[in-house]
Amino acid sequence: MKFYWDNPWIGGNSSDTTLESGDPTHFLTWSVTGAGDQKAEMQFVVCQRPFQDAWRFCHKCFSMFFDGYPTKGVCPQGGGHEAQGYNFVLDHH
Repeated sequence: MKFYWDNPWIGGNSSDTTLESGDPTHFLTWSVTGAGDQKAEMQFVVCQRPFQDAWRFCHKCFSMFFDGYPTKGVCPQGGGHEAQGYNFVLDHH
């Protein structure tokens, strides 16, 4: 993790945060910079990005569905969805 901030005598304040190693898709980072040339506040936030797995492709209706329920949902082609292929992990908010 790398934190950067600049509070110059002249000009605007700035800040930034970046991941130096690891998997950047699993974490969110951002920074907020206050105004002023004295006591300017910088806030750095790092949090784990929420993910949800068990998203699958239904070979009957050609759509994605959540495969985490026992009933598999209702497929427009009749019955429940039928999973085929990869298990997708999606960003979940």
